[in-house]
Amino acid sequence: MDYYEAQGQPLSEHIGWLRRNGYEKALMVLPHDGATKDRVHNVSFESALNDAGFETQVIPHQGAGAVKMRIEAVRRILPSVWFHEETTVLCIKN
Repeated sequence: MDYYEAQGQPLSEHIGWLRRNGYEKALMVLPHDGATKDRVHNVSFESALNDAGFETQVIPHQGAGAVKMRIEAVRRILPSVWFHEETTVLCIKN
C-alpha cells in the first residue's frame, strides 16, 4: 500500500503525482459520485481521468448500511495488508 495526501489541489496535481510514482496503468476506482459532472465546467472526475489516459471504474451507490459493511471488510483484511514503509510513514504516524 502506498500513501498520498493532498487538500485543495487541482486534479492535474494528483494526476502528476500518479504519473511520477508509476501509476499510469493503475485502475482509478471512484466512489458513486465520481461520474457527477461539475455544473460550471461540465466535467466529472471520471471523464477528466479518462481524458488524461487513466482507466476508471465508478462504484455504484451501495445504499443504507454499506459504510458499516465496508468498515467491517477493512477490519478483516487490514492485518494482511503490506505497507511500503518509506512512503506510508506519515499515514502510519497519523
